[in-house]
Amino acid sequence: MICPACLSKNTAYRFDKNGFRIEECKKCGLFFCSKVPTAEKLKKYYEKDEYCCKKRNAFIVKLENKYFLRRFRKYIKKNSVILDYGCGKGELIEILNKRGHYAEGVDLSQRNKEIGRKKGIKINSGLDPKKKRAYDIIIMRCSLEHMAEPILLINKLKNALKDGGYLFIDVPNINSKDFKVHGKNWVIVCPPYHLLYFSKKSMNAFLKNNGFKIIKLEDSKIPSYIFPFNTPLIFNVFIKIAYLMIPSSLIKSEGSSLMIIAKKC
Repeated sequence: MICPACLSKNTAYRFDKNGFRIEECKKCGLFFCSKVPTAEKLKKYYEKDEYCCKKRNAFIVKLENKYFLRRFRKYIKKNSVILDYGCGKGELIEILNKRGHYAEGVDLSQRNKEIGRKKGIKINSGLDPKKKRAYDIIIMRCSLEHMAEPILLINKLKNALKDGGYLFIDVPNINSKDFKVHGKNWVIVCPPYHLLYFSKKSMNAFLKNNGFKIIKLEDSKIPSYIFPFNTPLIFNVFIKIAYLMIPSSLIKSEGSSLMIIAKKC
């Protein structure tokens, strides 16, 4: 198999999940789904109700989005033009627009596009090829891991960014304690929805090889993925607040997600 992030042929089988084979790249460390469904099949998957991210509590999503933006606030200038790639129902776009920015999104789901339209949010099916150097910032929060052709996509996003523009990424961390404890049973290991599983090493190689300078790459100590879907609201909020109060130095293992700020070279 060929690694979709660094194109190395030095890969090895790790495990099967949901009928899909997961390989590991021995060069960059990426875990990836070796057989990707067609674009049409993927589109049908995302319209199904069993897709876990559809079950998330709206208050928790809002809380996480605000925390996400807080981590990047230094780089978000006044009246920025922002693209949220893989925007879901557009919750992050709503926050950005209310703060005076111009934000729009891209999402595969027809249902999400209709929800966005009703809220007055612009959500497209894909990147507009006419928009070159159009955005100050492109956000990929919980979306890069879904992409079947990451090299092709990252170069399209690079072309859509203004010179010196920023890419904000948040993805699950395959080197986290969560994966070490739960292995393939970790809720985030869910092909065919999640096709790519990055570590710091693989993310660093992926971005540098595709024309980005990494400004910041760190694991988050906040457990974005430990209790994300079906736990009671009050319990979910309590866990997140408790983690916020723990000094980072006391949490020795890597967190469940990676937060990246990268600048277009």
